[in-house]
Amino acid sequence: MATASKPQKLRYNAIKPAPVVLLYGKVDALAERGYQDLRQQLKTQHPDLLVTDIDPLNYQPGQLLTEASPSLFGEPRLLFVTSLEKAGARLISDLKEVVQFLDPQTTLAVRHRGGNTGAAALKVLRAVPGAIEVDCAEMKAAERVGFVTEVVDRAGGKISHAAVQLLIDAYADDLAELASISEQLVRDTGGVVTESHVAVITAGRVEVNAFKIADHACAGRHGDALVTLRHALATGANCVQLLAAINLRVRNMARVFGAGQSGQAAQMAPWQRQQAKRDASRWRETDLARAIDLAAETEWCVKGGSKDPEFALERYVSFIAKRGRI
Repeated sequence: MATASKPQKLRYNAIKPAPVVLLYGKVDALAERGYQDLRQQLKTQHPDLLVTDIDPLNYQPGQLLTEASPSLFGEPRLLFVTSLEKAGARLISDLKEVVQFLDPQTTLAVRHRGGNTGAAALKVLRAVPGAIEVDCAEMKAAERVGFVTEVVDRAGGKISHAAVQLLIDAYADDLAELASISEQLVRDTGGVVTESHVAVITAGRVEVNAFKIADHACAGRHGDALVTLRHALATGANCVQLLAAINLRVRNMARVFGAGQSGQAAQMAPWQRQQAKRDASRWRETDLARAIDLAAETEWCVKGGSKDPEFALERYVSFIAKRGRI
């Protein structure tokens, strides 16, 4: 085999044909889009392309060797090992052997979600001359903006920044669904996607709730807490209900703060005590006392005492997220 070399690393949307294509990382949505793009490129070049999926869970010894063997007529082939991290010893052994004599007409695509299984095979795949590795790692928030914009663009549409952000808020935990709904919006709207379009299609689907706001605030994630709060309010959440969830966390902190907590703290569930102790450990006693006072004031505001209850709630969330140091 040729001298070991490092694979060219590409993003999922820059994939191209190569002897070995490794789709590496946790995010199946990126791997799937990359693989489908690769397959389409090969189909365009070779309409008679033979595609074979190799399932590690149903692998028969020697199967990969048979599929990779040059045929009498030299048909172009795409072999796809769907989940190398689940592979047994026989598949890994066959994979190491196959890459030593890959036919020029054959492309070997391999999906690996991470972990130690198949590490030796990964090393061999990455050393194949001309191999490429596609990054399928988790996306950061800023990268998701580019992802949605690109999906819409490739579908032939345009989308406003506000609409992109609303989509991300609604489908934050599911990149595949985020892509699918983005493409659907382009089809439904005729090409130009606005915030109003997104608001209609995501009604009732927004993945945000009072406890998520409380989690962000009590963990000190100020920016995340405010973004989540504002989105909750924009999608019709009730200020009183949001405040109730946050106040529960603050009251629990007060119950466990310091050494002398036997009464009310003892009535809390074990997981609540543990959570409250973790939250309270980041606070100074005087700041926590001020938080209790501000909780009462905010409750008065959101129950009719203020003309701007949302501002009062946002101020309170900021106070909690900054642990009173504002």
